[in-house]
Amino acid sequence: MRKTGIPYGIKHGQVVHISKVESGLACDCYCPGCNARLVAKKGNKVTHHFSHYNVDECHGAYETAMHFAAKNIVASAGYIALPSTEDVVNYKIYRKVVKTQEQKIKFNSCAVESHSNGFIPDVSAETSKGIFWIEIFVTHKCEPEKILFCSQRGISLLEIDLSNTEADLSDENFRSLVVDCFSNKYFLHDERLVTEKAKCMSDMVEQYKKYLLSKSKVDDEEDKRIAIKAKMEQVMRSPHKKFNWNAFLKGH
Repeated sequence: MRKTGIPYGIKHGQVVHISKVESGLACDCYCPGCNARLVAKKGNKVTHHFSHYNVDECHGAYETAMHFAAKNIVASAGYIALPSTEDVVNYKIYRKVVKTQEQKIKFNSCAVESHSNGFIPDVSAETSKGIFWIEIFVTHKCEPEKILFCSQRGISLLEIDLSNTEADLSDENFRSLVVDCFSNKYFLHDERLVTEKAKCMSDMVEQYKKYLLSKSKVDDEEDKRIAIKAKMEQVMRSPHKKFNWNAFLKGH
């Protein structure tokens, strides 16, 4: 069902929740989608929300408001919850599941809708773990071209799923959902995992080299054992031939 009540508006250039403003036109807020004037409806019969004043509701007003609010909440929070990811690394005789842990990571810097090589991430953040692009999913998922670009450039790409968010969610709960919740976030590309997989592969290569070296020594010893056995069998088949055991043993 399409949601129409607008929970967030713009006031003096800042995102504000319906609970933070006065009722009616005194809210002094504007639509994030079309910039039309909003009226705050805070009666006792319906969920408090913004509505357009003296004009028709613009298309996708709710979705635009949620999207606009979420990316600004992420930027102002200065950190984000990162979910765990995992993958399997295979090399020769080895197989290992590699995982990254859930964590909350702080931003060294961030920007909302900055342009980069023809793409516009909702939020771009620089962190101790590299660059993260954060996408807000309300009605449209991240496009495949952006995912491919990030994987090629070593940029972690995180999507926050707000597609099933309740319209009457409080400001505090919505902010927590956007920033602190792990279950509604997933990586479309995780450079943390790429790094861990590369490290795991390197360890496997070294481990395999040691295995081959050890196996080579064992094989050499086995070859010597077989040679001795063959020589002894040859001697046993020739009982009248005198055999120099001292010379034989020195040679092996």
